Amino acid sequence: MEIWVATIIMTSLIISYYSFGIRLLRPISYSVAQRTLAFVSIPYVDWMGLWKLLGAIVFQALFAILLLLILDVEYLSLIQTFPGISDLVYGVSLGLGLLGTSSMLCFIVLKLAMNLFPVADLSEKEDWSLLVQGGWMAEFKSSCRVVGRWGTLFLALLYITTEELIFRGIIVTVAGSLGVLVAVALSSILFTLAQLTVVTGWRSSLFPVTASLVVGPVHAWLYANGFAFSILLTSHVVLFSIPLFSDYTKPVMN
Repeated sequence: MEIWVATIIMTSLIISYYSFGIRLLRPISYSVAQRTLAFVSIPYVDWMGLWKLLGAIVFQALFAILLLLILDVEYLSLIQTFPGISDLVYGVSLGLGLLGTSSMLCFIVLKLAMNLFPVADLSEKEDWSLLVQGGWMAEFKSSCRVVGRWGTLFLALLYITTEELIFRGIIVTVAGSLGVLVAVALSSILFTLAQLTVVTGWRSSLFPVTASLVVGPVHAWLYANGFAFSILLTSHVVLFSIPLFSDYTKPVMN
């Protein structure tokens, strides 16, 4: 298959899945949560959030497999090497650095947004702080309240693995023959667009989109230049886990 044809097919499939396919999650999750709620003593919002997260993990894994089969990409070639201690150290350091950078930018964006769109009372300010934590963070925090920190960390690892596989491994590998800049740009753009499919308003998109604009280009560039997949995976887990576990007892609006 010609590289440009494979790239067009890949891009079309990814946009289609994250724009339309992922919307099937809500009705399916709603149905399963409703049918099983009677067997558990868990708030419906958290139970629904857990099932929505489980569905997202399964759907995304199946979609990654579909991409590998259609594009004829060998799975093991994407991982490159198995993780070592040095990879974990590099990954943790990278994750902490990206967390600091994205947190600073998110804080600036939030302050600008609140100044441009001021609120009248304290309750609206509290709504702001909840809404900007939207996206998948709501489902992961619900999961924390159901299966605990370690159970949620395992689920996060599964979700992030397939996310890195799609947006760094597959996209950069397929589009890499068109040039590093093209591969990095395509990976970053699609990664950011994917964050918009799980938010319900522009305020709740501020944090996930701002963070993706930091993480996407850095991870794509590093992968395109031969950095191990395990480094990026560790970095993403660290970047995601710290804010996730900071205070998972509070509800998140999305």
